[in-house]
Amino acid sequence: MSEQTYDRRNTKIRIAVFTTAVLAAIALAFAMVSCEQRATGDVSGLTLPSPTVDWSQHTPTPVSTPTEDAESGSPNGTEQDGSGGQEGGSDGSDGNDGDPDGGEEGGGMVEELEPAAEDCVGYDPTKLATKDLGDDGWGLAAGGISLLAYATKADAMDAVKVARNHTELCFIGRGNDRPNKWAYLTTYFAGESGLPLGAAPVLDCVSYQASGLALLDIGDDGWRLEVDGDPLPLLRFDTKAQALLAHQVASSHTKLCFINQHNDRPNPFRYIHEFWRD
Repeated sequence: MSEQTYDRRNTKIRIAVFTTAVLAAIALAFAMVSCEQRATGDVSGLTLPSPTVDWSQHTPTPVSTPTEDAESGSPNGTEQDGSGGQEGGSDGSDGNDGDPDGGEEGGGMVEELEPAAEDCVGYDPTKLATKDLGDDGWGLAAGGISLLAYATKADAMDAVKVARNHTELCFIGRGNDRPNKWAYLTTYFAGESGLPLGAAPVLDCVSYQASGLALLDIGDDGWRLEVDGDPLPLLRFDTKAQALLAHQVASSHTKLCFINQHNDRPNPFRYIHEFWRD
């Protein structure tokens, strides 16, 4: 190769190298300017790409319902909390804001109200007798235990006829502090004496279907029992727990009976006593 040809070739190589270097420098400078514009928020000199999706025509993908696991019975992919698979409120609700029947606000288990404890006095049915109380009427006693007071001797004798079939006299609402406390006292007999049946008392009873029993809130006047929407006569309770106990007792029978509910004493409720029977 001649010296002249060699010089021309070197010249072309140098020009190509120089041109490449210049272009690289220009590209680097442009990139630095673009980065600076993006960093400062100045995008006036940039051309942004146009959207490629027409969102007005976009249809959201429906969320599929979790399938039930064949072995565990819980929805797949759902964290279980021991109440059917879905996370819910600690009060046993479904996690939504609850109403008073669905749990107290703020979580926590709602304790179900229990009936009042039974309040009973045991007696010996073979020792039942009546006792003249003077102006206070007639009493029912068993041995040395005074049980109840009645308006007349006939009423007390009827009480003996009922009480001899049992071994306990029970009270609902004894000790209530209502001004008319006798109106909130309910009595019933419990326990089977096993004694032969004696003479029947005068029966003054209301029949009902136990399946129709329900509690009725009467506000400041306490609680009552109703059957298919109609209140059972005379029964009133100071607290819901007492009404629940009465409901429990009444559910085991079909008749609510009274001894002289129409007495003419100044405080008639003191001398009216109830008992349940079938």
